[in-house]
Amino acid sequence: MKFSVGLLTVQALSMAGEPIISFRFLQRCWAHLIRDVDAFIEQPGGKELSEAIHEKFKALKGFLGKDPPTSMEERKQQKKVWDREMAELAEQFSKFTELKKPVTYIRNGLGNWYTCILYPGMEPTNNLSEQVIREHVLMRKIIGTF
Repeated sequence: MKFSVGLLTVQALSMAGEPIISFRFLQRCWAHLIRDVDAFIEQPGGKELSEAIHEKFKALKGFLGKDPPTSMEERKQQKKVWDREMAELAEQFSKFTELKKPVTYIRNGLGNWYTCILYPGMEPTNNLSEQVIREHVLMRKIIGTF
């Protein structure tokens, strides 16, 4: 089953290795990235990677919260810079074998970590969309226990 959407914020894109969503514009979820990176904080290089990701997210939120908002040209330019920096970050930490999972997660999202810059109102996380389904998931789990 495939879905086609315009704008989408996601944490992952495949099920058993097969793409399940075709999209025009994709924003990878920063909340999931932060959680996944923080899970490796005790590994060699993990603390430094976590700090770098937290700093990048803080900068992203600051950029999105500017008043007055930045021009579209500035947004496009900033996305290019940050996309390049994210690729460099993944390359820098790829030397740590213990960080293979979070580095792969970062690499799989390259080009899609900063899409929200180009679409005012688009969130860098999928927290809002997950809040909508949280109650339904909880009820399903409760009912499934009987």
